[in-house]
Amino acid sequence: MGAEQFGTHYTHGWASRMIRVMNSGLAEGSASVLEYLIKGYAHDIRNFCHQAAALNSCVVKDVESGQLIKAVTHLGYQDRSLRDLWSLCEKLLDLSSARSNQYKCHNLWRLVHGVVTRFELTLRKETSVEAYVEMGAFVHCDEIEVAEVVVNLLKNAKQASGLDRKCELAVIVHDVRSFDSDNYKELRQRPFVGVSVVDNAGGMAEEVFEQLGRVHFSTKPRTKQSGSGLGLFMCSYIANKHDGIFLVRTKPGQGSVFTLYLPAVVLS
Repeated sequence: MGAEQFGTHYTHGWASRMIRVMNSGLAEGSASVLEYLIKGYAHDIRNFCHQAAALNSCVVKDVESGQLIKAVTHLGYQDRSLRDLWSLCEKLLDLSSARSNQYKCHNLWRLVHGVVTRFELTLRKETSVEAYVEMGAFVHCDEIEVAEVVVNLLKNAKQASGLDRKCELAVIVHDVRSFDSDNYKELRQRPFVGVSVVDNAGGMAEEVFEQLGRVHFSTKPRTKQSGSGLGLFMCSYIANKHDGIFLVRTKPGQGSVFTLYLPAVVLS
């Protein structure tokens, strides 16, 4: 799987849809939007906790084997994961007061590459993650929330592939795909840049595809550790906060592509 395949192979015969927060089933239950946001942030905090724990195991193994330089590198990744956790906790506290979004300008490729590097360290050897950049781009964003989206999508893709199955994942930073701009007028109204997570997990059946993004819908067994159905809801919520859009493309028997489009910063 490579970046060159994404421009052609994922075009023809693939079902596509936009996932919006407003269509995610919030009105069907008695819980408020705030409750779902709190649960969603808690879901993502748990993801980063798992990542930090896995990195801690790497550090312990490095020290025991005398690879101190490698241990220092892993400690640096762990420190970043802990800072991400701190930021997510602050977001939970911020939900109690309305504050305008003050986004900073970030190099999207550098941000995504850092997330992928840390995620790879938590994986087994049968899983490979390749990161590609087709265009350099800057965006105004909350870097922690964009990291949330990428981590959520990578975890979902790995779980969809099966824990013991060889899995190939790709994360690609790219410009607007023509097959997306043709279908979604929002992408023709201003410059966008996309971050796509691509998997070879066999795609989704139509009945599953149509339920994506609905609160509490999950293809995973409902346990305390997974199956909350809040991951894609948070992805679509974050896209909406950034004036972006969140798209899913799939084909049964092949795989799926999850794309977060963000408004690009036009540099003079």
